[in-house]
Amino acid sequence: MKESYYTNMELKQLNFIQSVIDKKRTGKEAARTLKISERQVWRKVKSVKKRGKIGIKHRNKFHKPAHTISNKIKNKIIELKLSDDYCDANFTHFRELLEEREHISISYTPLYKLLTEAGIKSKKKSVKLIVKEKEKLMTVI
Repeated sequence: MKESYYTNMELKQLNFIQSVIDKKRTGKEAARTLKISERQVWRKVKSVKKRGKIGIKHRNKFHKPAHTISNKIKNKIIELKLSDDYCDANFTHFRELLEEREHISISYTPLYKLLTEAGIKSKKKSVKLIVKEKEKLMTVI
């Protein structure tokens, strides 16, 4: 079993559930005090009996989400962004290049968060290009 700390609420629940197991309290009393249904009390009693005190915690507590990006991939993405091949690409273009060249599929939001947390900023269009685009628009009108 995994070592874990318990929040104050979990410790309170554990104490009440243990008192129900020891028949010092009824399920209704525990439910009223913990502000949960009696059915939930009995589910927690069953879980604590079966798994011990760790049974009070939610079972997903120790599972990583399926869409988590591994540290190895995160480090590779940061290294690639800092390399000469990708340093001039903005985040959107970099994401497209990652998919094409490196076969790393990542959506924009986690990529943006990863790179900005690493202190990397997205490249912006230069002022000269913006002025040229505005001039083109004006000549068309």
